[in-house]
Amino acid sequence: MLITKITDQISAETQTLLRNLGLIPEDITVSLDERCLTIQLHHLFTSAQETMVRLDQHDMRATRDLIVDYVIPDLGDFINKVSGIKFESMYYDWNDSDSSGLIIGLPQGSRYREHEDYYPGKDEIHRQVAKITYDVQKVPDSIYSFWTGDNMLVIVREGLFIKLEKELIKLGFTDGLWTAKRTLERQSFLSEAQATAILKRKHRALYVDWQFELDKSALVYAFDG
Repeated sequence: MLITKITDQISAETQTLLRNLGLIPEDITVSLDERCLTIQLHHLFTSAQETMVRLDQHDMRATRDLIVDYVIPDLGDFINKVSGIKFESMYYDWNDSDSSGLIIGLPQGSRYREHEDYYPGKDEIHRQVAKITYDVQKVPDSIYSFWTGDNMLVIVREGLFIKLEKELIKLGFTDGLWTAKRTLERQSFLSEAQATAILKRKHRALYVDWQFELDKSALVYAFDG
């Protein structure tokens, strides 16, 4: 089956699942290859919902958790049915400034390890990622990066949690850990990573999430076209 047909089906199914929650994104952009799936949700919330998000961060977190808890399992099953792809891990994050969201899936087999892209500025991007990750926790054991579509750079970090974080994960304190890490890393990557200068492209959104049990993170820069 052609990739374009599969991505169209994924987009339509995502639209249906979100509509069941009363959410109708302005647009859905899907990219899929052997390394990664990305589903970008453009302007997911209405103006009234965006105001509620800004006024109540706790409600924002609860609403987004509900969306992901409902959408991702069904979506993963649907993608496996139409494409045969199973995912080792799926990630999600949100960009508050434009009410967009991104779902990221890494297929089983971690093919991004063997199929990286070699692009101008890659070594510097990896150095910046290693430095910022070290400032927050420790230097990752491995960093991989590649482009998906024309405008998104996916960066996968493996082996980045310190012993204290691993113990907190074992004890079930993942919500607080997620919130703290997202706040620290988002601020650091936006202010220090210099991706715009290195890649000579203006980024418009940053998404970051973790799979704690896998000691892995997906970081995505979305750039203007």
